[in-house]
This record gives sequence, structure tokens and C-alpha cells, in this order.
Amino acid sequence: MKNRKTTFFLFGLLLFIVGGSFTINNHNNLKPSYTNGSGYKLKLRNVIQIVNDSIWIQINVRNHKNDFIKGGTQVAIGCEKINIANGQLSLLLRKVDVEFIFKVSSVGYYSVETEPLFLEEKDSVEIDFVLGEDYRPIINCE
Repeated sequence: MKNRKTTFFLFGLLLFIVGGSFTINNHNNLKPSYTNGSGYKLKLRNVIQIVNDSIWIQINVRNHKNDFIKGGTQVAIGCEKINIANGQLSLLLRKVDVEFIFKVSSVGYYSVETEPLFLEEKDSVEIDFVLGEDYRPIINCE
């Protein structure tokens, strides 16, 4: 009887650990940037018909209310800076043998930078950036 209780307890514990880990991974997988709740999420997508040696990237920039941030937003990929007009940007980049680092900034919000991403040929990635409001005053020093 004691052996059966032990087995039941261990089985229950195993279910709790496994079930809890799935819940933790699927619940708000925002990678924090430690600035007022900002961060980003990565999602792998299946995009059909990507040109060889290319990578497809979808960038979404939102605030905490889940609204797209429109105007005054730009993404830096290495030394290149690209303006984002409506909170969304699709890119088709040529594969290079270095990691990609994306940094999104917008007026009135904290910037968010990804960890280095190693992307392979024909990868398709969606990056959702969530920017926290920056309540610090903008000072004009002129």
C-alpha cells in the first residue's frame, strides 16, 4: 500500500512539473528588456517561396495597450536604420554569417534590443516588440 502511495505521489509530482512547464512557456513569453516592462517575442513562421539565401522578417511594434505605435519609430539592424510608419515592417534580408541584432526605438518610449539572433537560409521570423512608455521629460538644450 505504501509503495502504491509513493508511486501515485511521484506520478502526480511529475504531471505537476511537466504541466507547469508548458504553462510557463506558453504564458507571456516576453523577453524583458528591463525598462518599464518593455520586451520582445520571437515567433517562427512558415513562409512559402522564400528566395534562396534570404530570410523573411516581420516586425511589429506595439505599446502595452496592444496598439501599434505609429510614426516616429525606427528599427536598427546593425548600422542600417529603417523607419516604421504604421507599427509594422516586413523585410526580406540576404543571409549573412553573422548574428542579427534588432533595436527598435520610438519617441516617448524606451528602446528595446534583441539578443543576437542566428538565422539560417529560408528562415521566417516574426518579432513582436512591446515598448514601455518613457515618462522622462524631453529637454531642449538650445
